[in-house]
Amino acid sequence: MKWIIKLVFEAAPGSPVEHDVGMIERAEKISPATAGLTITEGKALLASLQKQIVTAQVEQHVASIKPCPQCGNALRTKGCSQSTLRSVYGNVGMRIRRLRECPCSGSQAHSFSTLVTNKSPITPELRYITAKMAALMPFRKVADFLGELLPLSAQATASTVRNRTMKVGRRLQKSAEVLAAATSNGPCKELLVGFDGGYVRNRQQRPERNFEVVVGKALDRDGHATRFAFVRNGGFEAVSAVGLALRQCGVNKATSAAGFCRQPAVRPAR
Repeated sequence: MKWIIKLVFEAAPGSPVEHDVGMIERAEKISPATAGLTITEGKALLASLQKQIVTAQVEQHVASIKPCPQCGNALRTKGCSQSTLRSVYGNVGMRIRRLRECPCSGSQAHSFSTLVTNKSPITPELRYITAKMAALMPFRKVADFLGELLPLSAQATASTVRNRTMKVGRRLQKSAEVLAAATSNGPCKELLVGFDGGYVRNRQQRPERNFEVVVGKALDRDGHATRFAFVRNGGFEAVSAVGLALRQCGVNKATSAAGFCRQPAVRPAR
Protein backbone atom coordinates (compact mmCIF):
# COMPACT_ATOMS: atom_id res chain seq x y z
CA MET A 1 0.00 0.00 0.00
CA LYS A 2 1.17 3.49 -0.80
CA TRP A 3 -0.04 6.95 0.19
CA ILE A 4 1.14 10.14 -1.50
CA ILE A 5 0.50 13.28 0.53
CA LYS A 6 -0.02 16.43 -1.51
CA LEU A 7 -0.45 20.02 -0.41
CA VAL A 8 -2.76 22.09 -2.60
CA PHE A 9 -2.10 25.83 -2.50
CA GLU A 10 -4.66 28.22 -3.98
CA ALA A 11 -3.40 31.80 -4.02
CA ALA A 12 -6.27 32.89 -6.26
CA PRO A 13 -9.65 31.15 -6.70
CA GLY A 14 -9.53 28.60 -9.49
CA SER A 15 -5.73 28.32 -9.76
CA PRO A 16 -4.56 25.57 -7.38
CA VAL A 17 -0.92 24.52 -7.20
CA GLU A 18 0.06 21.07 -5.90
CA HIS A 19 3.19 20.19 -3.94
CA ASP A 20 4.28 16.68 -2.94
CA VAL A 21 5.13 16.68 0.76
CA GLY A 22 5.66 12.99 1.41
CA MET A 23 4.94 9.35 0.66
CA ILE A 24 4.13 6.45 2.98
CA GLU A 25 4.43 2.77 2.08
CA ARG A 26 3.11 -0.16 4.10
CA ALA A 27 2.79 -3.90 3.70
CA GLU A 28 -0.69 -5.38 3.39
CA LYS A 29 -0.50 -7.05 6.78
CA ILE A 30 -0.98 -4.63 9.66
CA SER A 31 0.61 -4.71 13.10
CA PRO A 32 0.78 -2.23 15.99
CA ALA A 33 4.20 -1.13 14.75
CA THR A 34 2.96 -0.35 11.21
CA ALA A 35 -0.44 1.15 12.04
CA GLY A 36 -0.68 4.81 11.14
CA LEU A 37 2.24 7.21 11.14
CA THR A 38 5.50 6.65 12.95
CA ILE A 39 7.23 9.45 14.83
CA THR A 40 9.88 9.73 12.12
CA GLU A 41 7.29 9.94 9.35
CA GLY A 42 5.21 12.46 11.26
CA LYS A 43 8.22 14.71 11.88
CA ALA A 44 9.21 14.57 8.21
CA LEU A 45 5.69 15.39 7.02
CA LEU A 46 5.33 18.30 9.43
CA ALA A 47 8.68 19.74 8.44
CA SER A 48 7.81 19.50 4.74
CA LEU A 49 4.39 21.06 5.28
CA GLN A 50 5.86 23.90 7.32
CA LYS A 51 8.45 24.66 4.65
CA GLN A 52 5.90 24.80 1.84
CA ILE A 53 3.39 26.91 3.81
CA VAL A 54 5.91 29.45 5.14
CA THR A 55 7.58 29.84 1.74
CA ALA A 56 4.22 30.47 0.08
CA GLN A 57 3.24 32.97 2.79
CA VAL A 58 6.46 34.97 2.37
CA GLU A 59 6.13 35.04 -1.43
CA GLN A 60 2.48 36.07 -1.22
CA HIS A 61 3.32 38.80 1.30
CA VAL A 62 6.04 40.26 -0.92
CA ALA A 63 3.76 40.13 -3.97
CA SER A 64 1.03 42.01 -2.10
CA ILE A 65 3.23 45.08 -1.45
CA LYS A 66 1.55 48.05 -3.09
CA PRO A 67 3.31 50.80 -5.05
CA CYS A 68 3.97 54.26 -3.64
CA PRO A 69 0.63 55.72 -2.47
CA GLN A 70 1.70 59.24 -3.54
CA CYS A 71 2.97 58.81 -7.10
CA GLY A 72 1.93 55.23 -7.88
CA ASN A 73 5.40 54.09 -8.97
CA ALA A 74 6.66 50.65 -7.99
CA LEU A 75 9.26 50.60 -5.24
CA ARG A 76 12.75 49.53 -6.29
CA THR A 77 14.53 46.59 -4.73
CA LYS A 78 17.76 47.25 -2.84
CA GLY A 79 18.62 43.60 -2.25
CA CYS A 80 17.65 40.48 -0.36
CA SER A 81 18.64 39.07 3.00
CA GLN A 82 18.44 35.56 4.40
CA SER A 83 16.51 34.80 7.57
CA THR A 84 15.46 31.63 9.37
CA LEU A 85 12.06 31.14 10.97
CA ARG A 86 12.34 28.81 13.96
CA SER A 87 9.07 27.04 14.69
CA VAL A 88 7.73 23.94 16.41
CA TYR A 89 7.60 22.09 13.09
CA GLY A 90 11.09 22.95 11.89
CA ASN A 91 13.32 25.79 10.79
CA VAL A 92 12.48 27.39 7.47
CA GLY A 93 14.85 29.61 5.52
CA MET A 94 13.31 32.81 4.15
CA ARG A 95 14.55 35.19 1.45
CA ILE A 96 13.40 38.66 2.42
CA ARG A 97 13.56 41.65 0.07
CA ARG A 98 14.56 45.17 1.00
CA LEU A 99 12.91 48.05 -0.83
CA ARG A 100 14.06 51.62 -1.30
CA GLU A 101 11.90 54.53 -0.30
CA CYS A 102 10.22 56.26 -3.24
CA PRO A 103 12.09 59.35 -4.57
CA CYS A 104 8.92 61.41 -4.22
CA SER A 105 9.16 61.10 -0.43
CA GLY A 106 12.60 62.74 -0.39
CA SER A 107 14.24 59.78 1.42
CA GLN A 108 15.50 57.64 -1.45
CA ALA A 109 18.61 56.63 0.49
CA HIS A 110 16.49 54.89 3.13
CA SER A 111 15.34 51.29 2.74
CA PHE A 112 13.06 48.96 4.64
CA SER A 113 12.44 45.23 4.90
CA THR A 114 9.34 43.76 3.33
CA LEU A 115 8.95 41.49 6.35
CA VAL A 116 9.33 42.95 9.82
CA THR A 117 11.49 40.37 11.57
CA ASN A 118 14.93 39.87 13.03
CA LYS A 119 17.66 37.63 11.70
CA SER A 120 16.34 34.46 13.37
CA PRO A 121 12.67 34.91 14.37
CA ILE A 122 11.05 32.40 16.70
CA THR A 123 7.34 31.62 16.70
CA PRO A 124 5.45 32.26 19.97
CA GLU A 125 4.42 28.59 20.14
CA LEU A 126 8.02 27.40 20.20
CA ARG A 127 8.88 29.90 22.93
CA TYR A 128 5.84 28.80 24.94
CA ILE A 129 6.51 25.07 24.69
CA THR A 130 10.21 25.49 25.49
CA ALA A 131 9.57 27.73 28.51
CA LYS A 132 6.74 25.55 29.83
CA MET A 133 8.84 22.39 29.66
CA ALA A 134 11.87 24.16 31.14
CA ALA A 135 9.76 25.15 34.15
CA LEU A 136 9.17 21.46 34.87
CA MET A 137 12.46 19.79 33.92
CA PRO A 138 16.17 20.62 33.63
CA PHE A 139 17.21 22.34 30.42
CA ARG A 140 19.10 19.34 29.06
CA LYS A 141 16.14 17.02 29.70
CA VAL A 142 13.87 19.47 27.85
CA ALA A 143 16.22 19.53 24.86
CA ASP A 144 16.33 15.70 24.77
CA PHE A 145 12.55 15.35 25.13
CA LEU A 146 11.70 17.90 22.43
CA GLY A 147 14.28 16.30 20.17
CA GLU A 148 12.31 13.05 20.30
CA LEU A 149 9.11 14.69 19.03
CA LEU A 150 10.02 17.74 16.97
CA PRO A 151 11.53 17.69 13.47
CA LEU A 152 15.29 17.52 13.24
CA SER A 153 15.78 21.17 12.32
CA ALA A 154 13.68 22.29 15.33
CA GLN A 155 15.81 20.49 17.91
CA ALA A 156 17.70 22.68 20.37
CA THR A 157 20.57 22.36 22.82
CA ALA A 158 20.36 22.89 26.57
CA SER A 159 21.88 26.38 26.26
CA THR A 160 19.28 27.33 23.63
CA VAL A 161 16.48 26.13 25.91
CA ARG A 162 17.93 28.20 28.74
CA ASN A 163 18.25 31.36 26.64
CA ARG A 164 14.69 31.09 25.32
CA THR A 165 13.33 30.48 28.81
CA MET A 166 15.18 33.48 30.23
CA LYS A 167 13.80 35.72 27.45
CA VAL A 168 10.27 34.57 28.22
CA GLY A 169 10.86 35.20 31.94
CA ARG A 170 12.10 38.74 31.31
CA ARG A 171 9.08 39.47 29.13
CA LEU A 172 6.72 38.14 31.80
CA GLN A 173 8.50 40.29 34.38
CA LYS A 174 7.96 43.41 32.29
CA SER A 175 4.30 42.50 31.74
CA ALA A 176 3.81 42.02 35.48
CA GLU A 177 5.33 45.43 36.19
CA VAL A 178 3.05 47.11 33.66
CA LEU A 179 0.03 45.28 35.08
CA ALA A 180 0.94 46.27 38.62
CA ALA A 181 1.25 49.92 37.59
CA ALA A 182 -2.08 49.87 35.79
CA THR A 183 -4.00 48.06 38.52
CA SER A 184 -5.84 50.45 40.81
CA ASN A 185 -5.95 48.41 44.02
CA GLY A 186 -6.99 50.16 47.18
CA PRO A 187 -4.45 50.70 49.94
CA CYS A 188 -3.69 47.59 51.96
CA LYS A 189 -4.10 48.01 55.72
CA GLU A 190 -2.74 44.66 56.88
CA LEU A 191 -0.39 42.26 55.12
CA LEU A 192 1.07 38.89 56.00
CA VAL A 193 4.25 37.82 54.17
CA GLY A 194 5.67 34.31 54.35
CA PHE A 195 9.11 33.18 53.17
CA ASP A 196 10.49 29.76 52.39
CA GLY A 197 13.39 28.46 50.36
CA GLY A 198 16.02 25.86 49.75
CA TYR A 199 19.58 25.39 48.60
CA VAL A 200 20.29 24.08 45.13
CA ARG A 201 23.66 22.39 44.93
CA ASN A 202 25.56 21.09 41.98
CA ARG A 203 26.07 17.33 41.87
CA GLN A 204 29.77 17.97 41.31
CA GLN A 205 32.06 19.65 43.82
CA ARG A 206 31.76 23.15 42.41
CA PRO A 207 30.77 25.59 45.15
CA GLU A 208 30.42 28.49 42.71
CA ARG A 209 27.38 26.69 41.19
CA ASN A 210 25.49 26.46 44.49
CA PHE A 211 22.77 28.97 45.26
CA GLU A 212 19.73 29.52 47.46
CA VAL A 213 16.22 30.10 46.10
CA VAL A 214 13.75 32.08 48.20
CA VAL A 215 10.01 31.93 47.54
CA GLY A 216 7.29 33.89 49.26
CA LYS A 217 3.61 34.72 49.40
CA ALA A 218 2.00 38.02 50.41
CA LEU A 219 -1.52 37.65 51.81
CA ASP A 220 -3.75 40.67 52.38
CA ARG A 221 -6.69 41.03 54.74
CA ASP A 222 -9.20 39.83 52.13
CA GLY A 223 -7.28 36.65 51.42
CA HIS A 224 -5.80 37.73 48.08
CA ALA A 225 -2.38 36.12 47.58
CA THR A 226 0.57 37.36 45.53
CA ARG A 227 3.53 35.04 45.07
CA PHE A 228 7.16 35.84 44.25
CA ALA A 229 10.54 34.11 44.03
CA PHE A 230 14.16 35.15 43.68
CA VAL A 231 17.73 34.01 44.22
CA ARG A 232 19.05 35.16 47.59
CA ASN A 233 22.14 36.80 46.07
CA GLY A 234 20.15 38.17 43.14
CA GLY A 235 20.76 41.81 44.02
CA PHE A 236 18.42 44.22 42.25
CA GLU A 237 16.27 41.45 40.76
CA ALA A 238 15.47 40.13 44.23
CA VAL A 239 14.45 43.59 45.48
CA SER A 240 12.41 44.12 42.33
CA ALA A 241 10.51 40.83 42.78
CA VAL A 242 9.53 41.64 46.38
CA GLY A 243 8.68 45.25 45.55
CA LEU A 244 6.47 44.18 42.65
CA ALA A 245 4.54 41.78 44.88
CA LEU A 246 4.02 44.47 47.52
CA ARG A 247 2.83 47.00 44.93
CA GLN A 248 0.32 44.49 43.60
CA CYS A 249 -1.06 44.15 47.12
CA GLY A 250 -1.41 47.94 47.50
CA VAL A 251 1.19 48.35 50.26
CA ASN A 252 1.92 51.91 51.41
CA LYS A 253 3.51 53.59 54.43
CA ALA A 254 0.42 53.00 56.56
CA THR A 255 0.35 49.25 55.93
CA SER A 256 0.86 47.01 58.94
CA ALA A 257 2.94 44.04 57.77
CA ALA A 258 4.01 40.85 59.54
CA GLY A 259 6.37 38.22 58.20
CA PHE A 260 7.38 34.68 59.05
CA CYS A 261 9.82 32.17 57.60
CA ARG A 262 11.34 28.77 58.31
CA GLN A 263 14.81 27.35 57.99
CA PRO A 264 15.37 26.19 54.37
CA ALA A 265 16.23 22.55 53.78
CA VAL A 266 19.33 21.42 51.92
CA ARG A 267 18.50 19.55 48.72
CA PRO A 268 20.83 18.20 46.04
CA ALA A 269 20.28 19.44 42.49
CA ARG A 270 18.79 16.95 40.07
